[in-house]
Amino acid sequence: MRLFNRTTRSVGLTEAGQLYLERVRPAVADILTAGEALKDLRDRPSGTLRLNLPWIAGPLLMDAILAPFMAAFPDVRLDIVYDDRFADIAAEGFDAGVRIGELIEKDMIAVRLRPPLRNAVIANPDYLQKYGVPETPSQLGEHRCIALKFPWNGSIRPRDFIQAGREIQFTPDPCLSLNTLPLVVDAAGAVSGSLSCSRAWP
Repeated sequence: MRLFNRTTRSVGLTEAGQLYLERVRPAVADILTAGEALKDLRDRPSGTLRLNLPWIAGPLLMDAILAPFMAAFPDVRLDIVYDDRFADIAAEGFDAGVRIGELIEKDMIAVRLRPPLRNAVIANPDYLQKYGVPETPSQLGEHRCIALKFPWNGSIRPRDFIQAGREIQFTPDPCLSLNTLPLVVDAAGAVSGSLSCSRAWP
């Protein structure tokens, strides 16, 4: 069907062309408006950002940056899920996540958010007074340990120590196991007669 009348001097719409233009004009306007909206998104971040984080990321990271981030990007809505089972970020619809270094999925792009952490072996003072302070990682097997249990498979997280430049791995046989690291730390301070095993050794 002919939409244009063409002459050597001008181009004009046929009756069918005019009818077609009137029908598509709203759609063209919507397309142009959508393009302008995309430009706005590029210039000013907006929308929902879904994050998946382990519980320990709260006090170590998010407490310090959450308020400044929300002030800097008021059009961004945050949907934060704290979950120590380390969910599949892409499969479960998250935009990004925070992970401990060695627990990053192989196909993920990672950016370091803070310097490396220095962990410690901590215990209730009453416990240390009663049972003594372990002098080497090998002595931890003689103590009542509190340990982190991986929630996705129920295994106890092994601890890697460095002593005299040599790496030593220790898997506690815990008297108390918990599924989030902040709870492990809290329990070590509150429960008399227990020791929390972490990574570094003096």
